[in-house]
Parts: sequence; C-alpha cells; structure tokens
Amino acid sequence: MQRGAAINSPPFLGLLLIDMKEQLTFDDYHNLYEVAISKGKNQRKLIDFLREHTFMMVSPQSIEELQIPIEIKDAHKKYSFMVRRLGDLKFDSHLAFGVMMHGNRKNKVHVYMNHKYMETLFIPGFNSNMNFTKVKQTWKFPDSTMPDYNDRKIWRAENIKMMKEGSTHQPSQFYIDHAKSIFQLSGLEIPKDILSYL
Repeated sequence: MQRGAAINSPPFLGLLLIDMKEQLTFDDYHNLYEVAISKGKNQRKLIDFLREHTFMMVSPQSIEELQIPIEIKDAHKKYSFMVRRLGDLKFDSHLAFGVMMHGNRKNKVHVYMNHKYMETLFIPGFNSNMNFTKVKQTWKFPDSTMPDYNDRKIWRAENIKMMKEGSTHQPSQFYIDHAKSIFQLSGLEIPKDILSYL
C-alpha cells in the first residue's frame, strides 16, 4: 500500500477497507487513530466508533490470560482496553485505547501504539458535561516554533511511526528539530530510540 493512501482516501471508504484487512500498514493505524479521536467527542462515542470497526473491550485480566502483547503500565492496570479483534481469541495489539469502565471513571483515555504506551487523551467520560472544546491531549507544542496545526499533525504522525518501528525508522530532520522541546513541554521522557538522534 502506498504511503498516505489510507489518510488521503475518503474516510469511510478508507475505514471500510481497513475493516476487511488483517494486516494493517502504518497509514491504516494512523487513519484509525486520527478518525477515532475526531469522532470520540466523549468516551461513549469513542467506544461506539471503535466497536463499529472491529474493536472490542478486553479486561486487563484477559489481556494477561490471552497473552496479548500490550505492555500495560502499572498505573493503567485498572483500565479496560478497546483492541481490534481478528477472530476467536485473536487480537491485533498494535493500537489499543484504555478506558476506565468501573469505579471512579476518569476523563482519560490511554493510547498504546505498537504494544507500548504512547499518550493520554483527555476525553469527557460517560457522565461528563465537559465541553469538547476544552479537551486537551498530552502532547504540548511550542507556540513560537510550531504554531501551525498541520505541522503538529505531521510531527505526531511521524512520532507514531517512530513508536511503531523504533530504530528501524530514520526520522526526518523536521521531527528531530522539534522532538526535544515537545517531549520536555509534555513532561515525557524521550525514548532511547529517539534520544539517539538528538
């Protein structure tokens, strides 16, 4: 599949084609991720959207018992995860969304990419009246050097590719130039694969 094809194709057609595939490309995962967070104006809508596209809710216990290779952080062990189902007891763990389903529900959704934690999205919970215009994501960008939304989107897309492919992906100079300041502003530790380029 040519790079960018899934992102540039009509959203619903692109997602329909993704639903029919077992092996997804980076563009497929990125397309799913971007459309999911745009549709997920609250956690209920996010879950409903993901269910429409072959994701199902899996408990942390089931993830462990079924040996689904998602490296869940200890702080996220009480969250259930929306994971793409491929068949009976078979899951695609490259993209997962962690949601608190029991107890004190939170306005947090933890996103895992390529089996590892990537970022936390702040999305209104099931009983929240929070205005979606106030929803913020973990990533914080320097307004002085990256004020343009499209530049931020390009950087995030390449960061997803770095998280997915690690040291096998050669980052662009644009990504390298901004990585340190973005990770620092976001209060996140720079992964070793990325740190080696800085």
